Amino acid sequence: MFSRSQQPTIRMKAKVMAIVTITIFLCSVAITHEGHAPLPSKGVQVDVAKGLLTLSPEAQRSLGVQTTPTALRTLDQSSLAYATLITPWQQQYFVSSQLSGRIAALHVNSGDTIEAGQLLVEIESPELESLQLELRNSANALELSKRDYERLGGLARDQVVTGQQFIEATNKFERDKIAVQIATSKLASLGLSESAINSLLANDNTTSLRLPLYSGITGTVSHSDLSVGRVVSANEHLFEINDVSKMWVQIGILENDLARIRVGQPVEIEFTAFPEEPVEATVAVIGDFIDPQTHVGTVWAEVLNSTNDPKYLPGMYGTAKIKTSDSAELLTIPNASLLGTGAERYVLVEVAATAKGFEYRRQNVVVEAENSAIAQVKEGALFPNDRVVSRGGLVLSSFFVLGALRLSPEGISNAGLRIEPAAPQLVSEILSIDGMIDLPPGRLATISSQLSGTIRRILVDRNQNVTAGQIIAEIAGLPMMDTQLELLRADREAQLLENTLQRLTPASQTQSVAMRRIWEMQSARDAALNRRQSAWQTLISMGLVAQELEQILQSGQPRETLPIRSPIDGVIVKFNKVLGDSVATNEAIFEIHDLSHVWAKGFLSEREAAKVRIGTPTRIRLPSNPDFVAEGKVVRSSRLFGEGNRTLVVWIEFNKQDEPRLQRNLLARISASIGEPQSALAVPVSAIVRDGTRSFVFVQKEGGLLERRFVELGRVDDQFAAILTGLSPGEQIAVQGTEELQTTYSSVR
Repeated sequence: MFSRSQQPTIRMKAKVMAIVTITIFLCSVAITHEGHAPLPSKGVQVDVAKGLLTLSPEAQRSLGVQTTPTALRTLDQSSLAYATLITPWQQQYFVSSQLSGRIAALHVNSGDTIEAGQLLVEIESPELESLQLELRNSANALELSKRDYERLGGLARDQVVTGQQFIEATNKFERDKIAVQIATSKLASLGLSESAINSLLANDNTTSLRLPLYSGITGTVSHSDLSVGRVVSANEHLFEINDVSKMWVQIGILENDLARIRVGQPVEIEFTAFPEEPVEATVAVIGDFIDPQTHVGTVWAEVLNSTNDPKYLPGMYGTAKIKTSDSAELLTIPNASLLGTGAERYVLVEVAATAKGFEYRRQNVVVEAENSAIAQVKEGALFPNDRVVSRGGLVLSSFFVLGALRLSPEGISNAGLRIEPAAPQLVSEILSIDGMIDLPPGRLATISSQLSGTIRRILVDRNQNVTAGQIIAEIAGLPMMDTQLELLRADREAQLLENTLQRLTPASQTQSVAMRRIWEMQSARDAALNRRQSAWQTLISMGLVAQELEQILQSGQPRETLPIRSPIDGVIVKFNKVLGDSVATNEAIFEIHDLSHVWAKGFLSEREAAKVRIGTPTRIRLPSNPDFVAEGKVVRSSRLFGEGNRTLVVWIEFNKQDEPRLQRNLLARISASIGEPQSALAVPVSAIVRDGTRSFVFVQKEGGLLERRFVELGRVDDQFAAILTGLSPGEQIAVQGTEELQTTYSSVR
């Protein structure tokens, strides 16, 4: 036995012996590493307990060890996607004619730069000739009835003619004024100016007007294959005009990447036409629509063009790299300096470099982020300008292999380790169902126009929130104009007949006016009122409201455009038209989603359908957001199996609607509880580690030692796994960070 005074000396000798043993081991084995020569036969010493490694100058040169200083910098993480240049809605204009006809004069060609309101083309149209004839005939009739009205007015005052004759002349004069007003309004709605219409009325019958078409915006004629004499159809696109001073960049983002995108994030865009000439922009708008086929969402950026020589043109393709990481500076090292696997990550820090040797210290680190080139670590253990081994470290790391799985504080942080006691839990029998996010009835609106025409104004932007009743676009079209003119005509006739009846009724009491004449006027008045009511209801169905119709009747002037209103509160998710674009009757123009209340939609096979009923409780998860979990219940079924996919659709309502904003068509994974829950000793499913066909958990022992233990599983649902054997209640197990623990466990000797 050794005396107490001899024990420190013995421990020191044991430590020296350990270092000598490692040195001898290195001297007896030749190791080839990283393409360099074998390890030197001497000059390497390792103190595993202190985490120190010493190299002689010869060993350092033989190993090719190099160091790099740490520095503060940002690590850019990004999403890469395809991009397309698109002209903004308000900066693209299609020119078309409301009437068919023949091109009589062409004033611009492709490539011309034009101003808003500039004359583009003039068209001769048989329909326009008919409208001109209608105006001339109405004006001639008005001139004649005006003379008769003025003549009979004087005779009636002198009692030369009866009052009845003067009333009839007055009615004729008023009707002719209405006819002229309506004919004038029709021509004005086509774009003819007031001066042109007055010129038509002032000249003889040989004068013929042409239909002028003007540009609605300032820009460049991008498309035109017209020629004088060509016959064009109504609503045919004749010109396309683009203002390319500012362009939208439409970027397609995969569903799984959308959660990392934020407005204002930097975007680097490189177009195929200009390789190696990246353009800097920022995310301006994030779309709320997910394509149900490709599961790609849309993000928008914007780029500006030179006014004299625009570089970026509609239709260009390219790639966009969106920076998704924060701009904060962190301590950065080469990725090659980061050693270890799983939870335990470390670097070798140079603590001494002299002519006699080099000393390195193992330093555990917490990794914040990394890519193939660099890694960022939390400050505290390392500081700026510390030198870390950036070459040769992989071989040196073999001397620091763990002998047992006991994580350092840095390893716990890297793994995100969380320990909980095993305890009894309710474990359900579940059915896993594929699904997606959907909208309840009344939360989706497809907006269309009930008449054909062209889009005159667009009053909303991409992904803009709108309220029910808000005007989002305006459409111009002859059917709407004709209906308004019929409303005005019927209203004026009804008023005229009503006034006449009020004057004639006292006279009928003296039998000076035949009762049949009174009845005829009453019948004509009622017919006019019926026509007015019919036109009123037609315009209401088109989209006008009562207040707007009253204004039309009071002013006597029809509206130039039909307002398109949102029927619900929501967000604009789809729109594929531009200014001047033609719209067919009942053609869908906008799609609006109310995302304040969403459902999930699940798809059941024929074998699964019998297990799910209305009221079945469920949990919903999103592959694009692993942290998202929501509870709900089945509230509706399609009651029909699809012919193509042979699935039954069920809808799940969320128990709470305070979840983050979810877009329609997001993929979902639904867990339906189809049996009575059973109580059993259970652990969260995240605690289970699988190695081949066997299942394990990590049990924390006293002193922080982690033991990987085989367990036999019973019932497993989407939250808990029942443990049949291998674990006792109250034992502390790892429920988070188990994947990193498994990787670290593989390196333990």
